[in-house]
Amino acid sequence: MFSNYGKLMILFLSNDFNLAENINGYISLISVFGGVILILLGFVTMILIDNQEKKIIVNRVIQRIRKRKTKDFTEINPVDVYQRPIDHGPINRKPRPEPEPKPAILGHLESEKEKTHGLTPTQWKELQQQGFSQEEAVTKVNLERQKEIYSKISKIEQDLEEKNRIKEEKKKIEEDRIRANLPPEKRSPDQTLTPSEWKLLKSKGLTREQAIKFKKSGKSLEDAESSS
Repeated sequence: MFSNYGKLMILFLSNDFNLAENINGYISLISVFGGVILILLGFVTMILIDNQEKKIIVNRVIQRIRKRKTKDFTEINPVDVYQRPIDHGPINRKPRPEPEPKPAILGHLESEKEKTHGLTPTQWKELQQQGFSQEEAVTKVNLERQKEIYSKISKIEQDLEEKNRIKEEKKKIEEDRIRANLPPEKRSPDQTLTPSEWKLLKSKGLTREQAIKFKKSGKSLEDAESSS
């Protein structure tokens, strides 16, 4: 803009080519610096306006918080809170129940049911006489074997379910007893041996069952000592 039209305009006014070229160069430099300064002023103005808006928002929030009435507010020392012991409630010292282990035979059967078994000579001879081809005979034998394995697995799982059901019933009875604040179940006196009685009778060579029978007979410990 200033290289061509500016020179012609100044040359037209001054009738001096060198003067027109110098003035045009100065005007170009002043225009470039002026544009840069205006851009910088624009950035500074945007930053100042943004900071001012943030200050206004923060002041409004602080004023709203101050206007709210605090109820039963007590200042707490952070050091006291840090040193205060944490209350985790009552400690449960009971051991965690271990998961019910599955019988080893169950895992063995699970792996066996996917296997394909061949024919023994006796089986092939019998099935061949019945009109089965070799492929049909293999399929029949494996289906029968899988049916047998599934039957065994089902029986084991039913036994486990029954065992778990009985355990749950006992647990429920015990929980009901605790809620009713009843004393724990005790064995009948004629079947209860104190540690000292059992130790003495055991030293005489009696088994647990024999010691209980001896206690039920009504004999005293002196009789056991005299008989020895």
